[in-house]
Amino acid sequence: MLYGLPTSYSEAHALTYGTVQDLEQVQQQFPPSAHLCDDYGDRLAAAACTLCTYITHPQSTRHIPLGETYRNFNTSTKRKRVLNCARIVTIADNVKQHAYTHPVL
Repeated sequence: MLYGLPTSYSEAHALTYGTVQDLEQVQQQFPPSAHLCDDYGDRLAAAACTLCTYITHPQSTRHIPLGETYRNFNTSTKRKRVLNCARIVTIADNVKQHAYTHPVL
């Protein structure tokens, strides 16, 4: 993302885990129009797993130093991800290739 790949992110904040657990401090870091998701605590815990990458690769800290905000992303929402979609298969999806593909003997 830091190298110009399209992303839906508009900014990234380098904060400590302790800072982001305090909702008042988090809301001060973001614009007033931003809102936190309903399952913020769960998502925060999941994101903490990626901290191992950040800690084991100290060179990562030179991209976004602690306490800084990065806003120069190539923001694009053309390719959208669909979360929690359900695949529903119908009879209409069953397309026969040829009359002789599935003969009944």
